[in-house]
Amino acid sequence: MMAVVKSNAYGHGMIASAKAAIKGGATWLAVDEITEALEIRKNKIKVPILVLGYTLPEFYKVASEKKISLTISSLDSLQTLSKTKLKKRLPIHLKFDTGLHRQGIPDSQIQQMIRILTAKNFPAVVEGAYTHFAVMEDPLRENYSKMQAEMFRSVVEKLKAKGFTPITHASASSGILFSKKFHFYMSRTGISLYG
Repeated sequence: MMAVVKSNAYGHGMIASAKAAIKGGATWLAVDEITEALEIRKNKIKVPILVLGYTLPEFYKVASEKKISLTISSLDSLQTLSKTKLKKRLPIHLKFDTGLHRQGIPDSQIQQMIRILTAKNFPAVVEGAYTHFAVMEDPLRENYSKMQAEMFRSVVEKLKAKGFTPITHASASSGILFSKKFHFYMSRTGISLYG
């Protein structure tokens, strides 16, 4: 379970909420910005953290040093990362657009993405892969969610065929509550943590 504590834990206090979530069984934390992740690390919280939003390249070094995982959601960001020199490999989670059309690497760019990931001296390790459902809270549109899940599975299979073994996650709060079949390896619980 990944506990989403972004935006000051939806106004509930990020550090207190992070500690409570870990005590309750969460094994990962998620935030929106690198500054939030650094604040968590400053408070001596050591569980894995994923930054869900865009991170400026100048923060790649500190993220790798503090063991903070970053989302890479575009080919441009991946190309920029591939040219970055880092002492420690940066853990990344690749975000794929399977139908929300808001953020993520589209299916048409998967082969280009794989070429970059498999290049010699790539400075990051593919730790995770994820997507976000568009209409999971609407049970009448389950077929759309099924289509997104199948598209995501297809992308993950392409990564596995190249030797990658990413942590997979797709369901946020509504997906967790709606159906176990969309959970994959890990789920991201956000607003449902707070009632």
